[in-house]
Amino acid sequence: MRSNKYVPDDKKREVEWDVLKGILMIYVIIGHLDVSEYVRTYIYSFHMPLFFLISGYFYHPVVNAACISKSSSQRNTLSFTNYLRRVISKKAFALIYPYIVMLILNYLAWIILYRPENIFSPIIHIFWSNTVDGLPIAGALWFLTALFFVFIFALFLDYIKTDGWLIVSIVMFAIIGSVLNLLSFRLPLAIDCAFEGTAFFELGYYIKNKGLMTIFIHKLSKKWIVVISCICLLISLPLIFLNG
Repeated sequence: MRSNKYVPDDKKREVEWDVLKGILMIYVIIGHLDVSEYVRTYIYSFHMPLFFLISGYFYHPVVNAACISKSSSQRNTLSFTNYLRRVISKKAFALIYPYIVMLILNYLAWIILYRPENIFSPIIHIFWSNTVDGLPIAGALWFLTALFFVFIFALFLDYIKTDGWLIVSIVMFAIIGSVLNLLSFRLPLAIDCAFEGTAFFELGYYIKNKGLMTIFIHKLSKKWIVVISCICLLISLPLIFLNG
């Protein structure tokens, strides 16, 4: 199973990540306003992938050598199974419960405000295309169910023993998600989005586990960080608009 080299320091909070998440939230708001299509294309090219990457950056594997080992007794294994069940239940309460509550509130508001002839038309989208199309008002709620399934996928990937297989998994999830997107093939509750989300989530975990961000920040001077960032921006901008 993959190791967890990062030891969290509860007394130290990395404010830079809070600032980045705040900026991304502002981008989400701007992206849902009546703005230029060029602005929306630029924002949509990175803001959601970054959200998933940040989530993976702060992910700590549930499965580790302390929970399951060759010397573990059946009792310890059962205890771990119960622990895993509690973890999933906790994540479901944090993501699925607000998803359901917000859907109900938005659905009632849609009926009251718009008084549609067919009040049942959006229901299929709640369980299938998951708010991406056809569902009134609450279009952004897909992120909650997608993040939940990303977390479920991550639990299974905790069993991967080598970094090589983890990289293969990242590529595999990215390809599956991209193919589903190109084919416009939807899966229930934004699971199709979760495939691509998992790729970025696991990439964030890999960056943290290998200390790549620390190396980038502390080994390079501020001047080089600015230069590299500007070069990446100049390269990415034309690719974003060519790709659409």
